Order: sequence, then structure tokens, then C-alpha cells
Amino acid sequence: MSAGKKSKAAESRGLVGLAEIKVTPPIGTGLAGYSASPRLSTGVHDDLHVRCVAAESGRTAVAILSVSVCGLDAKTAQAIRDACRESAPLIPPRNILIHATHTHSGPHVRGDYARFLVRQCARCVGLAWKRRFPARVGVGIAAVGECGRNRRYLDYGGLPVDPSVSVIKITDARDRLRAVVFNYACHGTCLDSGNTLVTEDWPHFAIQTIKRKTGRRVMGVFLGGAAGDINPGYSAGLSAVSAKIPVRTWSEAQRIGENVGNAASAILPRIRARPLRALRNRTAFVDLPLRKAYPVKLAEARKRLREARRILARENRGAHPSRVCVERAKVGVFFAGLVLEGAKRFYLKPRAAGARAELQAIVLGDAVLATFPGEVFVEAGLAVKRRSPFAKTLVVGLANAFEAGGYMPTRDAFAEGDYEVFETRYDESAADVLVGAALKNIRALRASGRAGRGR
Repeated sequence: MSAGKKSKAAESRGLVGLAEIKVTPPIGTGLAGYSASPRLSTGVHDDLHVRCVAAESGRTAVAILSVSVCGLDAKTAQAIRDACRESAPLIPPRNILIHATHTHSGPHVRGDYARFLVRQCARCVGLAWKRRFPARVGVGIAAVGECGRNRRYLDYGGLPVDPSVSVIKITDARDRLRAVVFNYACHGTCLDSGNTLVTEDWPHFAIQTIKRKTGRRVMGVFLGGAAGDINPGYSAGLSAVSAKIPVRTWSEAQRIGENVGNAASAILPRIRARPLRALRNRTAFVDLPLRKAYPVKLAEARKRLREARRILARENRGAHPSRVCVERAKVGVFFAGLVLEGAKRFYLKPRAAGARAELQAIVLGDAVLATFPGEVFVEAGLAVKRRSPFAKTLVVGLANAFEAGGYMPTRDAFAEGDYEVFETRYDESAADVLVGAALKNIRALRASGRAGRGR
């Protein structure tokens, strides 16, 4: 099928193309995810991939790109879209959704690896476009428990979380299953800073479970949700000081992955896949407000750090210091240092008024995918799902981040403090602005579909 011509099949039924390419870095590559604990890879547990779903129906063409890295900066994301102008010229650059799965056991995306990744992403999109076939698509939503936990509220049972596993089922015209796209909100951080093996983390086990349940040739694609405060069940502070946390193991990664993969696989028979006649894309932009105040003055931040270090020295004294008490004291030093760095950024460096965020919404049949940039809290994702005009709404985090990356806590979280609040550059109103803009974009896309049917 010529990439230069719109096909009759695309006009009447819709086409989907699939591609998957390995992007595993060489051994010895620096690993991202834990800035306080620099690491070099010593081996590969499982390969990293770029996976693409390209779709075409009527006058709309889109690509959904899932990249197994911790994150993508604005320069790299833009380079991927620019490179796709050649590999898939009929897909408008703004119609390419670029998602980082957020594994913390993948490479830093810079230098030679960044250039390699850009080429492979463009190649993957091009291959998916060339391989498109008359397809049927359906979306279903399952629930899974005891996987992601809200790390800010572990003493409240690790809630709230988003228990939904949203599943996009893709078959060919003869109803043979070709791909399973699953969307779930949880950090890819089962493995801690002591791990030096490259891995996609728990999504690897989820994909392998889906393949085992459905057939080895079925492609599994992971899209992470709004997981800024959701991880496998440990505090951010203890993780930052490399504390030994019993749940951070390969077996726990396998357990979570298998639970999510089983939930996604179990719902497939109940999802009715139909010809892809409804495919629409809409992109909007919003300026997110940055901090207008910082809760701690510079002098106070320096005083807190000195006091935290004094407490750590005290806990380390003695013949048999308590490991737990020492680790908690280390967390105190870490947070005090974080607050000091935040105060320095706020008081000593030029401040911009806002960060421009790109929001993308894609209608697939009777469902919509809506993007969030950076690490947005689960509460914001749940708000979009609750207020969306689509009963089936998939929220995709760490997507099209460009200049609007980083943690984005909810308004309530600012009063509570903790890691994400100390780290963020955003104002406490930013999450509300983002949710409102995402819903406005979704509703406009919904209205455009109704207007089209009324012609």
C-alpha cells in the first residue's frame, strides 16, 4: 500500500499498523532514574523497545509511540517528530503521541544514545505506517488491586490510586488479535538504585503475560497513566537515600506485571472490536503557572539542613546504630537539601511566569486518549476520567512533555509537603489549570465529532 495515497479502506473501515523495535543501550551505559545514585549498566535483564500503533481513518492519521525510557526532554521529543516527517510524511507531527514509559532502569537519553533513539523512533513510526491493515478496534476497562500504591499516603493504605487497567484491543478484519494496548498508572520503579540490569521493569512482565495468554505474535504496548504519586509501595524519601526496601525485587516486579497483564488479558473476550470509523485528533496548548512563592526562606533552609545533618551524626554514633533510625535521618538530610536547592532556584535564579504545555486528545471509536505532560498526580487523572464526556477515557502521563515536564502535585498536596512538592517548579493551581484545559480539549473534540455527523 502506497504511503503517498489515501486508501479506500482507510476511508471506509480504518487502518492500523504496528511496529516494535529494540532500543537496548550498550552495556556500560549510564542509567537514569535515581539522580542521587549514579549507575552504569552491567547487563540486560530484558530489552528496551520502541512500540508504535499508527492509525488512519477518513482524513485523520495518528501515531501512538511508547518509548521504554525514563523520560524525554523537549529537544529529543521535537527531534522525533521532525524525523517522522520523512519516515511517515502523511502523519502530521502534532498527531504523533510520544510517551515515555518511565522505567528507572533505562539509559539517560543524551548524546549518541539520544540520536540513536530518535532514528529508531522515526523508523518505528514509518514501519507501522507501511504495515497498516484493515483493522477492528475496541476498548474495555478492567480493575486490578494490590499493584500501584499512593506513596504519599502509605499510612492510609496507599490510597487513593487509579485501579483501572484500560485496554485497547486491535484485531484484523478476520478478528485475529494483533495488539493489546494497556494503560495503567504506576511508576516503573520496582527495581531500586542497586539494580544495574537494563529492564522495562514491571511492564515487561505485563507484556510477557499478555503474550503468553494471547499468542506470541500479539504486540503488547504499555501506556503509563497519571502516576506522579503512584509507585509499587514505598516512600520517595527512603528510595532517594538507597534504603533497602523489601518490596523492591524482581519477584515484586513480576507479581505486579502479571497482575496487570492478567487483568488486561481477561477482559479481551468481552471487548467487541469494530471497524475503526471514528478516529479524530485534537491538540491544544495551555500555559501552566509556575511558583509565585516558596514556603522556606534561604536562611531557614540552610538552618534546617545543618540540623538534619546534626541528627544524622547523632544517629550514627554508638557501636550498634539502628539501621531504620539512620535511614530516617538520611531522609531528613535529603529533604532538607531538596528544600535548600528549591529555595536557591526560587530566590536566586530568574523566574518565568509559566510553562507551555501541549495537550493531545485522540478519539478511537467510543473512547478517548488524553495526554498529560510530566508526572501529574493520580488525583488529576481521576478528575479527568470522572468529568470526561467519554465513558472510556484513557489518561496518558509523561506524554508530549516538551517544556512542561516534572512533577505536578495537586493543590491539596502543597499544604502537606514531601518530595514532589519540594521538587516541583509549578504553582499550586497548575494541576487544576491542566485538568480544566484537558477537559476543554476533550469536549471540543467530542463536539467536532457530533458536528461532523450532523453534516
